[in-house]
Amino acid sequence: YIMMWENHHYYRYSLSNTGVYNFTILLCGPSINANLIAEDLSTAQQSTPLTQTLLPGSNIIGNIQACAVSTDQFVTYTLDSGTPVTFTWPTDSIIPQIAPFGLSSVFGGKALVPNSIFIDFYTTGIGAGNTIPLERFDITVNTLQTTAQPNIPGGIPMNIHITEYGTVGEFIAGNFSGSFLDVGSHAVHNITCSFRARRRN
Repeated sequence: YIMMWENHHYYRYSLSNTGVYNFTILLCGPSINANLIAEDLSTAQQSTPLTQTLLPGSNIIGNIQACAVSTDQFVTYTLDSGTPVTFTWPTDSIIPQIAPFGLSSVFGGKALVPNSIFIDFYTTGIGAGNTIPLERFDITVNTLQTTAQPNIPGGIPMNIHITEYGTVGEFIAGNFSGSFLDVGSHAVHNITCSFRARRRN
């Protein structure tokens, strides 16, 4: 399929059995700038984003090859010495979001069972190869919840290592590990976590 990112929204359009795409959109002005991404689910590959100015009438975009970038999206964590827990798209929800004040959250969750993890960090200074403070994470397993705020007074500071940070439509990936103080129980636990998700903003 083809994904179009425009005005903070994704639109997805199917292809014909020969790979042809054709779609119609409503323009609310003389033109729009859109990012187009082709994705092949069978190979878990996508194209790099193609920026296109769309004008009234027919727009010839041409061929896009979905073979440049892996589309793997996941969140994996291990708490203490337990069994690793993995959320994998598209079976599970993998949702990154950047709030207007710069707080970025990556959410991984299973659709049919109440298991999830939220990872929060600020985007100031973010980039591939950078290390940024981990602000908060929440883990829910059935009815049990573990919450950590490593950078509050009395917390145990922890950092995220950003390994990938593409443009909107590409991917953010990173990992962190260390000890943390549970906000509720005040018990000390250990965690190892890695994630990769498609940027929406």
